[in-house]
Amino acid sequence: MKYVKVDWTGTGYLHDPTAYLDWLEQHPGALPPGATSFATDPGHYDIHSPRCPKDLRPSRMSATDQNDELTLELFFALLNDDTPDEGLRITYFDVVDFHISVTATRGRWVEPTIRRLGRFQLDELLPHEKGCSHEIKMIGGLITVISADLSAQWTADVPSSADRPADT
Repeated sequence: MKYVKVDWTGTGYLHDPTAYLDWLEQHPGALPPGATSFATDPGHYDIHSPRCPKDLRPSRMSATDQNDELTLELFFALLNDDTPDEGLRITYFDVVDFHISVTATRGRWVEPTIRRLGRFQLDELLPHEKGCSHEIKMIGGLITVISADLSAQWTADVPSSADRPADT
Protein backbone atom coordinates (compact mmCIF):
# COMPACT_ATOMS: atom_id res chain seq x y z
CA MET A 1 0.00 0.00 0.00
CA LYS A 2 1.17 3.48 -0.79
CA TYR A 3 -0.12 5.52 2.17
CA VAL A 4 -1.59 3.20 4.80
CA LYS A 5 1.04 1.61 7.04
CA VAL A 6 0.65 -1.79 8.69
CA ASP A 7 3.91 -2.87 10.31
CA TRP A 8 4.81 -5.79 12.56
CA THR A 9 6.63 -4.47 15.63
CA GLY A 10 7.70 -7.82 17.05
CA THR A 11 4.95 -7.80 19.66
CA GLY A 12 1.97 -6.68 17.57
CA TYR A 13 0.94 -4.63 14.57
CA LEU A 14 1.22 -0.88 14.22
CA HIS A 15 -1.65 0.52 12.13
CA ASP A 16 -1.27 4.03 10.74
CA PRO A 17 -3.73 5.39 8.17
CA THR A 18 -2.74 9.05 8.81
CA ALA A 19 -1.01 9.70 5.45
CA TYR A 20 -3.92 8.08 3.59
CA LEU A 21 -6.53 10.12 5.46
CA ASP A 22 -4.53 13.25 4.58
CA TRP A 23 -4.46 12.14 0.93
CA LEU A 24 -8.25 11.57 0.93
CA GLU A 25 -8.81 15.06 2.34
CA GLN A 26 -6.54 16.64 -0.30
CA HIS A 27 -8.13 14.74 -3.23
CA PRO A 28 -11.91 15.04 -2.94
CA GLY A 29 -13.66 13.50 -5.94
CA ALA A 30 -10.62 11.43 -7.00
CA LEU A 31 -12.41 8.13 -6.31
CA PRO A 32 -15.66 6.81 -7.79
CA PRO A 33 -18.75 7.45 -5.59
CA GLY A 34 -18.99 4.02 -3.91
CA ALA A 35 -15.27 3.91 -3.18
CA THR A 36 -15.42 7.45 -1.78
CA SER A 37 -18.33 6.55 0.47
CA PHE A 38 -16.52 3.51 1.86
CA ALA A 39 -13.12 5.19 2.30
CA THR A 40 -14.55 8.30 3.96
CA ASP A 41 -16.95 6.53 6.34
CA PRO A 42 -16.09 8.17 9.69
CA GLY A 43 -15.45 4.83 11.41
CA HIS A 44 -13.54 3.11 8.61
CA TYR A 45 -10.03 3.88 9.91
CA ASP A 46 -10.94 4.25 13.59
CA ILE A 47 -9.75 0.93 15.05
CA HIS A 48 -12.19 1.30 17.96
CA SER A 49 -15.23 1.89 15.73
CA PRO A 50 -17.68 -0.91 14.86
CA ARG A 51 -17.41 0.33 11.24
CA CYS A 52 -13.69 -0.41 11.03
CA PRO A 53 -13.06 -3.64 9.08
CA LYS A 54 -9.90 -4.42 11.07
CA ASP A 55 -9.91 -7.96 12.43
CA LEU A 56 -12.70 -9.27 10.20
CA ARG A 57 -11.89 -12.62 8.59
CA PRO A 58 -12.41 -13.52 4.92
CA SER A 59 -15.45 -15.74 4.66
CA ARG A 60 -16.68 -15.95 1.06
CA MET A 61 -15.56 -14.81 -2.38
CA SER A 62 -17.59 -15.13 -5.57
CA ALA A 63 -17.43 -13.80 -9.11
CA THR A 64 -20.20 -13.39 -11.65
CA ASP A 65 -19.54 -12.83 -15.36
CA GLN A 66 -22.76 -11.52 -16.91
CA ASN A 67 -23.77 -8.84 -19.39
CA ASP A 68 -20.18 -8.17 -20.41
CA GLU A 69 -19.21 -7.28 -16.83
CA LEU A 70 -17.34 -9.19 -14.14
CA THR A 71 -18.70 -8.59 -10.63
CA LEU A 72 -16.79 -9.75 -7.58
CA GLU A 73 -18.13 -10.09 -4.06
CA LEU A 74 -15.93 -10.43 -1.00
CA PHE A 75 -17.50 -11.09 2.38
CA PHE A 76 -15.60 -10.52 5.60
CA ALA A 77 -17.22 -12.02 8.69
CA LEU A 78 -16.89 -11.20 12.34
CA LEU A 79 -14.51 -13.49 14.21
CA ASN A 80 -17.43 -15.01 16.12
CA ASP A 81 -18.33 -18.19 14.16
CA ASP A 82 -21.83 -18.09 15.66
CA THR A 83 -22.64 -15.14 13.39
CA PRO A 84 -21.29 -16.14 9.94
CA ASP A 85 -23.60 -13.75 8.09
CA GLU A 86 -22.65 -10.67 10.07
CA GLY A 87 -19.84 -8.56 8.75
CA LEU A 88 -18.84 -6.59 5.67
CA ARG A 89 -19.86 -7.34 2.07
CA ILE A 90 -17.90 -5.54 -0.65
CA THR A 91 -19.22 -5.83 -4.19
CA TYR A 92 -16.92 -4.69 -7.00
CA PHE A 93 -18.38 -3.69 -10.38
CA ASP A 94 -16.71 -4.12 -13.76
CA VAL A 95 -13.63 -5.86 -12.32
CA VAL A 96 -10.53 -5.85 -14.53
CA ASP A 97 -8.04 -7.36 -12.08
CA PHE A 98 -8.26 -9.46 -8.93
CA HIS A 99 -5.22 -10.83 -7.14
CA ILE A 100 -4.54 -12.59 -3.84
CA SER A 101 -1.00 -12.84 -2.54
CA VAL A 102 -0.57 -15.28 0.34
CA THR A 103 2.47 -14.65 2.53
CA ALA A 104 1.61 -17.01 5.41
CA THR A 105 3.48 -20.30 5.28
CA ARG A 106 1.18 -23.31 4.97
CA GLY A 107 0.93 -25.31 8.19
CA ARG A 108 2.77 -22.69 10.23
CA TRP A 109 -0.06 -20.30 10.85
CA VAL A 110 -0.24 -18.70 14.29
CA GLU A 111 -4.06 -18.63 14.29
CA PRO A 112 -5.22 -21.78 12.47
CA THR A 113 -8.86 -21.18 13.34
CA ILE A 114 -8.74 -17.82 11.56
CA ARG A 115 -7.60 -19.39 8.26
CA ARG A 116 -4.57 -18.81 6.09
CA LEU A 117 -5.08 -15.19 5.02
CA GLY A 118 -5.69 -14.25 8.61
CA ARG A 119 -7.54 -11.17 9.75
CA PHE A 120 -8.20 -7.92 7.88
CA GLN A 121 -5.66 -5.30 8.96
CA LEU A 122 -6.35 -2.10 6.99
CA ASP A 123 -7.03 -1.15 3.39
CA GLU A 124 -6.46 1.60 0.87
CA LEU A 125 -8.55 2.79 -2.09
CA LEU A 126 -6.83 4.83 -4.79
CA PRO A 127 -7.89 6.13 -8.20
CA HIS A 128 -7.07 3.97 -11.22
CA GLU A 129 -7.59 4.58 -14.94
CA LYS A 130 -10.31 1.89 -14.82
CA GLY A 131 -11.98 3.38 -11.71
CA CYS A 132 -10.25 2.47 -8.46
CA SER A 133 -7.78 0.06 -6.94
CA HIS A 134 -8.48 -1.49 -3.55
CA GLU A 135 -5.70 -3.09 -1.56
CA ILE A 136 -6.60 -5.02 1.58
CA LYS A 137 -3.75 -5.95 3.89
CA MET A 138 -4.44 -9.22 5.69
CA ILE A 139 -2.18 -10.67 8.39
CA GLY A 140 -1.21 -13.47 5.99
CA GLY A 141 -1.39 -11.76 2.60
CA LEU A 142 -2.76 -9.03 0.37
CA ILE A 143 -5.98 -8.82 -1.67
CA THR A 144 -5.99 -6.41 -4.62
CA VAL A 145 -9.01 -5.54 -6.79
CA ILE A 146 -9.18 -3.07 -9.67
CA SER A 147 -12.72 -2.17 -10.70
CA ALA A 148 -14.92 0.64 -11.96
CA ASP A 149 -16.41 1.11 -8.47
CA LEU A 150 -17.62 -0.78 -5.42
CA SER A 151 -20.38 -0.96 -2.89
CA ALA A 152 -19.60 -1.77 0.75
CA GLN A 153 -22.38 -2.82 3.11
CA TRP A 154 -22.32 -3.88 6.72
CA THR A 155 -24.71 -6.77 7.28
CA ALA A 156 -26.83 -7.62 10.33
CA ASP A 157 -25.80 -6.04 13.61
CA VAL A 158 -22.41 -4.41 13.77
CA PRO A 159 -20.76 -5.24 17.13
CA SER A 160 -19.81 -2.60 19.61
CA SER A 161 -16.11 -1.92 20.03
CA ALA A 162 -16.27 -3.80 23.37
CA ASP A 163 -17.16 -6.96 21.42
CA ARG A 164 -14.23 -6.60 19.02
CA PRO A 165 -11.04 -8.62 19.55
CA ALA A 166 -8.12 -6.87 21.21
CA ASP A 167 -5.51 -5.36 18.86
CA THR A 168 -2.65 -7.80 18.37
